[in-house]
Amino acid sequence: MMDKEKKEAIQIWSAVGMLAAGVVLVIAGFIVSPTGEVSESVLWFFAQCLIYAGSIFGIGMYVRSLSPQPPPPKEGGGHADGVGDDFFYGKKICGKSAENSVQKIKFLNSCNS
Repeated sequence: MMDKEKKEAIQIWSAVGMLAAGVVLVIAGFIVSPTGEVSESVLWFFAQCLIYAGSIFGIGMYVRSLSPQPPPPKEGGGHADGVGDDFFYGKKICGKSAENSVQKIKFLNSCNS
C-alpha cells in the first residue's frame, strides 16, 4: 500500500506536470501559424489542466483542514496545551477514550474534577 507522503507527492507532481503541459501547449499555439492565434482545442486543454490542478490542490487542502492536528510539543514533554501525548494517540485516559476533540475536552474535564 502507498504511504500518505508518496501519494501526496504524486498528486502534486501530476498537477504541476499538467500545468506545465498546458502552458507549453498555449505558448506553442502562439508560435505556430497562424501566429498569435490560439486554437479552441488548445484553450480547452489548458482549461482542463487548470481544473485538474485546482481540484488536486483544493481537495488536498480541504482534507488537511478537516483532519485534526495535535498541537506542537512544548519543552519538558507533552503538548503545548498541557495534555499528555498519550491522549492524542487514541490511548485511554481515566479509563475512557475519545473519538473527537469535543469528547477529549469533556473527558479531560471529568478526569480533573
